[in-house]
Amino acid sequence: MSLFHLTLKEALHGLKKKEFTAEELTKAFLKRIGSFNKDLNAFLSIYEKEAEERAQSSDTSSDGALLSGIPFAVKDNMLRFGDIATAGSKILGNYKSSYTATAVKRLEDSGAIVLGRTNLDEFAMGSSTENSAFGTTKNPWDISRVPGGSSGGSAATVAADLAMFALGSDTGGSIRQPASFCGCFGYKASLGAINRGGSYDHLSQSCWGALAASLDDAWLLARTTSSRAGGDPGWPGLMGPDTVPPATRPRALAVLHTAGWTSAAQGAQHAFEDAIGALRTGGIEVGSREDDPNIAALETSLLNALPLSRDINTWEFRWPLNTYFRRSPDQLSDAMKERLRAAESMSLESYRMLLQERARVRALHAKLETHYDACVTLAASGVAPVGLASTGDPTFAVPASLLGVPALSLPAFRIDALPLGLQLIGFEQCDARLFSV
Repeated sequence: MSLFHLTLKEALHGLKKKEFTAEELTKAFLKRIGSFNKDLNAFLSIYEKEAEERAQSSDTSSDGALLSGIPFAVKDNMLRFGDIATAGSKILGNYKSSYTATAVKRLEDSGAIVLGRTNLDEFAMGSSTENSAFGTTKNPWDISRVPGGSSGGSAATVAADLAMFALGSDTGGSIRQPASFCGCFGYKASLGAINRGGSYDHLSQSCWGALAASLDDAWLLARTTSSRAGGDPGWPGLMGPDTVPPATRPRALAVLHTAGWTSAAQGAQHAFEDAIGALRTGGIEVGSREDDPNIAALETSLLNALPLSRDINTWEFRWPLNTYFRRSPDQLSDAMKERLRAAESMSLESYRMLLQERARVRALHAKLETHYDACVTLAASGVAPVGLASTGDPTFAVPASLLGVPALSLPAFRIDALPLGLQLIGFEQCDARLFSV
């Protein structure tokens, strides 16, 4: 097997057994990046010399750091000392950070090696790929399709074996939708579970997480990061064992169709219904809006999840968007200018009402925990769409962001030879339980 095909777990084993060196592993990824990134545009910056030097140092070190010699990628809204960090915006095209994001620093302290910074749409806020100031990332399964937004660059690097894993951020599906489109595992942690200090990411629904080649890898990355960096201020951080939690048969699962069901592709609907049928055949209790009024109440309230989330995010991003506009209005996209106009038309009272509605919906979801171990739905309305003008429909992914709970996109389906994710949604701060399910 080629070194760049290894999972994180396999790579750690191989390094420990001295089947290959960290330098060989890193160079394998760098060579592959050199061959494919020009077509995918997944990396905005590549740290070839630095990565090789860190790998060489790892091979001669005896400190036994947990992730020693493991190459990974960082989304470009996460800062790193001395690096240009753009967040996909022309305004920040020359900004060199004077500090490193806490999570990134702690991963590096654990021995992991940064290969480069991944592409994203402008400020990780857009639904149109034209918002990326540095060109559109292409889907590695079909370069006429997008990888999703906004962690599309991170998902593409993992799916194309350009990095062993990648950090991503998720405000409205930005990890799970790209994972679905690119056929990798996408994990959005619980609200506040992974420290976001040292980034451009401050929105109240945003969480960090992992794009990875396996469920084990996703948990190990997130657990390693949070155990060393902690969570956001006021949050306990990701809780659970150091290795992936053991599989546990769920008591029951709740089906959520969400507002996306009516627009979901027929193939996606059939694949999902077959999966639900398989669960029931396997003896798992599966509840739905037809037989549980609590699920029905949540489904009704989630019909408004996308506009509700967009309005909350728009108000919260008014600052620093208005500052950027005053500084360099010509360097903001038309979509961001329109977002600023919408934000400035809102009042604090309207924002408070949005938060009240979010709290109400979260309470409805929390009621399900007494009977169900997780909710199950699609991760996207279909496979990655043809064309590069849109990052895709996020309707299936937004609810878990609104709810502030952990969610996973699992590469469970193939439609016309393209990937589509099955999404599991957990309960507040119950990430390990979700992985067990």
